[in-house]
Amino acid sequence: MKTRSNAPPFVRGVMNLRGTVVPIIDLRARFSMAEKQYDQFTCIVVVNVGQRVVGLVVDTVSDVLNIPNDSIADPPELASTGDTSCITGMGKLGERIVMLLDTGRLVGLDKLPGLAETAA
Repeated sequence: MKTRSNAPPFVRGVMNLRGTVVPIIDLRARFSMAEKQYDQFTCIVVVNVGQRVVGLVVDTVSDVLNIPNDSIADPPELASTGDTSCITGMGKLGERIVMLLDTGRLVGLDKLPGLAETAA
């Protein structure tokens, strides 16, 4: 991974993924959370956000799931003071319920000046 001096602080750098330059976004830094040292469990999850490929630094990955469309419900109205706009649904897989996130809103590419230049 190469760092870019002109990038926002939450963009940790870029990497070459099969010929595509991919910006790497640390979600802890993106949401002003406490910094955590990267360890053997830290992962980069590669996602498509619109027409762009982005890597998201996450603390750990416990499962990769395939949830059928008929097992996905609209997100509930949550009475909280936190921002829940990234939650797009709730998936049910057996007895498990998982929160589904909108990666476009999560990353907020449209609101992040300089990210397009970082990825170029």
